Amino acid sequence: MGQAPLAPYNDPRIVIDDFTAPSICLLDDFDPDFDKACEQFDNNRYWQADLRTAYDISDTLQVSSVTGVAKLDHDASVDYQLLGTEDRSTDLKSLVFYQELQLNAELFGGAVDLVTGLNYFYEKSESPALTINRRGTSAFPNRANGNADAGLFRLNDAYTEQVSNSYGVFVSGTWHATDRLNLTGGLRFAYDKKDFSETEHASANFTPAPGTTFTHVTSDDSWNQIDWRATVDYDLAEDVMAYATASKAYKAGQFSFTALDRIPGPDQSGDFIQTIAPETVKNYEAGMRVSMFDRRLRFNPTLFYMQWTNRQAARQVACVTSPSCPLGFEIQVVNSGDVDIYGGELDMQLAVTDEFILDAAGAITQYDLKDEVANSGPNLYPDVPEITFNIGATYNTIIDAGELTLNLNYSYTDEQATHPTNGTDSSFTLPAIELVNARIQFVPEGSPVRISAFANNLLDNTYATYGQRFGGGYWDQGGPPARLHPLARPDRSALAVVRGRPRELGVTLQYDF
Repeated sequence: MGQAPLAPYNDPRIVIDDFTAPSICLLDDFDPDFDKACEQFDNNRYWQADLRTAYDISDTLQVSSVTGVAKLDHDASVDYQLLGTEDRSTDLKSLVFYQELQLNAELFGGAVDLVTGLNYFYEKSESPALTINRRGTSAFPNRANGNADAGLFRLNDAYTEQVSNSYGVFVSGTWHATDRLNLTGGLRFAYDKKDFSETEHASANFTPAPGTTFTHVTSDDSWNQIDWRATVDYDLAEDVMAYATASKAYKAGQFSFTALDRIPGPDQSGDFIQTIAPETVKNYEAGMRVSMFDRRLRFNPTLFYMQWTNRQAARQVACVTSPSCPLGFEIQVVNSGDVDIYGGELDMQLAVTDEFILDAAGAITQYDLKDEVANSGPNLYPDVPEITFNIGATYNTIIDAGELTLNLNYSYTDEQATHPTNGTDSSFTLPAIELVNARIQFVPEGSPVRISAFANNLLDNTYATYGQRFGGGYWDQGGPPARLHPLARPDRSALAVVRGRPRELGVTLQYDF
């Protein structure tokens, strides 16, 4: 359209202010004015129904059942680059059925509590995916070739279906060894089976086998493991309890496959599709639950150490830059290696008076990646903040007209990496978040009404809840600087963040029936 190239930093046509996304749309035509075709949306429709029944066979024996059905319809369109050049559908439909049968028993005069049972989980998920992308004439090949419209490209036109069946048998028992000492142990055997199918239609970045317009692949796999748990808790005093627990849990393997060009579906089905190994987590935890000074002071310290094996996570997988792989990488769920996560938590509450209460909670979390190559970098992704805490104060009093409650709360969330790498054109660290919230609530005497006035983000901090930097293959020509066209030499990347809500003031009215 004859416009100047993007500025090396914060082009004013792209970066407007802290809360405004670029008003550019090139999906309906090559005119950058904003149109309805570029509106992003995220619609979710969810319902769930549960039936719980119980029957007392005797004073010490009970049978119970839990049956559940749930359905999710997710309909969304996103533009990863936020430049009006992409319409990426992320639709998902899911149907879930769940059934658990449980037997609860008190044995040996109440000395042992036993829980055993069976459970079954079924899910059918369907995920149609389609990306429409507008390109300029200089996108491919990688050289300056004018600033004209190369047209709309249909990418990633696929339909994926997966059926999961999970069966479990479990038993857990607690032995009340003394009035102060309890010992708990449990086992669970799990069997999981997944049936996978994917249909990939011909598009700008996929070529099916000769003589066909799509490729259909199928596969299935199954896994089984035994999970366990052991806990000991001991009452050191009437209001002081200490405990230690160890447990192991597993997550079934999964499929993460992209159909290959020009190969018939049957030739890349079955065992050709390699699943991702199951991941396991062993958790070791110890802590105390303490009340003091006639329960005016309560504090609960906890230490934990988690060993995560074969962690399943999404990361960039390199591919040859071409029209079928325009960015030089694909996002796939892979085995990202092992990681140890450890830290401590503390929550406490102090009743300064009968009306004035202080509360606080915090956590320190660190991790040790065992294989930075498998993880694609030194950062855990998704990352966990190293430090989080909140401090609050609540004042509650009875006045002539009713009950009045005042609350003030401060929270802090440490910075978080949004990409496994450091120092690359895709890495970004989300800054720390500090928020102050306040609330005043009044309940008139003898009335079922609650009236509240609130101020969220009282100091009106500008912050982001999520961020991603998009660089490399999308923005830069790539290659040694000496070979680049002058317009392609500045390294560029785009940073997009999801802003948290600004200061909000409001009033709520609640009526209790």
